[in-house]
Amino acid sequence: MNPTTSKRVLLWCIAILAVVSVGQIPPISQDLAYHQFADNKAYLGIPNMLNVFSNLPFLIIGIYGLRVVIQEKRTLKSLYWGAITFSVGVTLVAFGSGYYHWQPTNQTLFWDRLPMTVGFMGLYAMVVSAFVRAKSGIAILPWLIVVGVVSVIYWAFTEAAGVGDLRWYALVQFLPMVLMLVILSTFHAKGVNKRHLIIVLLWYFLAKLLEFADAYILDFTNFISGHSLKHVAAAIACFYVIQWIQAVKYNLKENMQE
Repeated sequence: MNPTTSKRVLLWCIAILAVVSVGQIPPISQDLAYHQFADNKAYLGIPNMLNVFSNLPFLIIGIYGLRVVIQEKRTLKSLYWGAITFSVGVTLVAFGSGYYHWQPTNQTLFWDRLPMTVGFMGLYAMVVSAFVRAKSGIAILPWLIVVGVVSVIYWAFTEAAGVGDLRWYALVQFLPMVLMLVILSTFHAKGVNKRHLIIVLLWYFLAKLLEFADAYILDFTNFISGHSLKHVAAAIACFYVIQWIQAVKYNLKENMQE
C-alpha cells in the first residue's frame, strides 16, 4: 500500500470510528437553556438586536465569495462546486441565524443550522479536492450535502416527537473539522498553501470559545456578548476560506499556463 492510499484509509477509519462511537452514545436532546443568550436587549423594536445584526458579516462575505467563485469558474476546476456550496451556505447563514436570534426556539434554530451544515460540507469537499484527490471532492459533495441536511432534519423531527437527538448533527459539524486537521497534517499538494486554512481553523476555534464565554464577555465589556462576537469570528473564518480559494485559484491558473 503506497503512502497516499494509507492516508486515505486513515481518513475512512477515523470517519467510521466516529460514526460507530456516536452511535453508541444515548440520544442527546437540545438543551432549552441554549436559547437563553446573555444579551437579549432590544433596539428599534428588534429583539436580541446585536445577536441578530452580528450576522451581517456572513451576508457580505457570502456574496463576496459567490462573486469570486463565479468569476473564476474555469480556473477553480475541481474546487468550483464545493466553493459555490460553501459561499451559498455562508450567505444563507446570515438569514437563517438572523431569523433564529430574532426569536430563539428549536423551530427557528433549524433554519440557523441548515445553511451552516451546507457550508461545512462545501468546505470539506474543497479540502478533499485540493489535497486528497480532485475527483473525490466532487464525487462526495452531493452525499455530504445530503448527510448534512438529513442530520438537521432528523434532529428537528426527533425534537418535535419529544425525543430530541443531536448526535448526528454534532457529528456532521465537528467531524469535517477533525478530518481537515488530519488532511492538513498528512497530505501535501503542490502549489496549495495551507496557511489560510490553518487560520480558518484558529478563528473557528476562537468562535467556539466566544460562544462558551457569552455572559462573561458581556459582563466584561458591558456592551457586546460573546455570542455576538462569535458570529464575527466565524465570519472572519469564512473570509479566510475565500482568501484560500483565491490563493488556490492563482496557483491553478499558473499551472494551466505552464
